[in-house]
Amino acid sequence: MIRNCCTIAFMLSALSLTTLAPAHDGLHDDIDAVTQRLAREAATLTKEQRASLFLQRAELLRAHGDTAAALHDYARVEQLAPSMHGLWYGRGAAQLAQGQTEAARTSLQHFCKLHPQQARAHLLLATASERLGAFDLAASSLEQAIALQARPQPEHFLRWSRALRHCGALHTVESLRVLEQGLERLHHPVALAIEAVRVEIELQRSNAALGRLARLAAASPRPERWLAWSGKILADTGRQMEAQLHFEAALRAIGQLPPSRRATAATQRLESRIRWLLYEWQGDAVQVDFWDWI
Repeated sequence: MIRNCCTIAFMLSALSLTTLAPAHDGLHDDIDAVTQRLAREAATLTKEQRASLFLQRAELLRAHGDTAAALHDYARVEQLAPSMHGLWYGRGAAQLAQGQTEAARTSLQHFCKLHPQQARAHLLLATASERLGAFDLAASSLEQAIALQARPQPEHFLRWSRALRHCGALHTVESLRVLEQGLERLHHPVALAIEAVRVEIELQRSNAALGRLARLAAASPRPERWLAWSGKILADTGRQMEAQLHFEAALRAIGQLPPSRRATAATQRLESRIRWLLYEWQGDAVQVDFWDWI
């Protein structure tokens, strides 16, 4: 029975608040049931059984969004069975939700030391470290989390790469290698390709950035954004004739779209901005993320 309770509690800790939100009424019933059992069987439960039930209720409370009450139950679990599986992860997640970031990092570090093969714990520890500005620790946690996953998400590579760049300019090339690893491992997701272009520009490697954009344009049924971004990079590096050709190619690509697609607000916005770049832009800096701007 103890093992079953621990298993249920740990499985609940893996569920997000979003997943459980529609079942809040059911969570109320589950919380009440555990509370009644604790009261009804207090005299017969062993210390481990009580710890397991407090952990189960803490996880239910956290899923319900009542993190303050959950933390109270996690504290009881620590008093009764401080090495109980799931305690330090759940407590760290609740502390993070409460804004107790330093305490959350301590709890999650403890969990990761006890259970180093749990990728989700390393990801949550990275979140705590990022919020504290400890980007070297965040990068290390993200690297471990990615190594433990059969198929990590592109976001994990993005966070790892950005954490490295936060550590200083000396880590920029390393951050690009992280993106390359993600591109190869995840079969070239666009989000990582865009980030790699940004890093190439940061490294002032315009030809490398243009090469990446050319490959993206060649593989895309909608190349106009890639062509426009290439044109901006060319203009920024004084290659005005090439820039003009890329802006004109982007407009031709838009002109070849079916009327229904060309009429969308996003496409019209893109077309107007490409025309501005081609006919009105005087070379002043566009002080925004260029990909988002176009």
